[in-house]
Amino acid sequence: MSNRKSLDAFTILELVVVVAMLSILVILAYANYGKPLRYNHVALVKAYLLDVSNRQDRYLQQYQIYAQDLEQLGMTPNKILASHYRVMLVDVQNLPNPIGYTVKAVPKIASEEDTAGTFSLNHLGQTSDNWNP
Repeated sequence: MSNRKSLDAFTILELVVVVAMLSILVILAYANYGKPLRYNHVALVKAYLLDVSNRQDRYLQQYQIYAQDLEQLGMTPNKILASHYRVMLVDVQNLPNPIGYTVKAVPKIASEEDTAGTFSLNHLGQTSDNWNP
């Protein structure tokens, strides 16, 4: 007869296998979670640019010129948008008559969003090439 008792414990090999499996699941979950967030940021910046354009049109109707910056329109990007993009009015042309403007959103940091690039929208409703992928 054997006097060895059966130990009810995990071996190191079993623990290593479990940790490896959990690591793989975490990596897969993060990869799948990050993609919708990037799409959300792109949708957010497009909606914001459209809002800026609409406010520019109302500003033109009220003052007969285009606003030179976002503050004149009473707009500031929310925290999420501001942490990922720098939004600005460029090429605002008011002399001799209001001619036009372009509003741009430039990615702030090197990240996955850089693949989307800079978004722009002008007074004619023309968008950057990457607007509709």
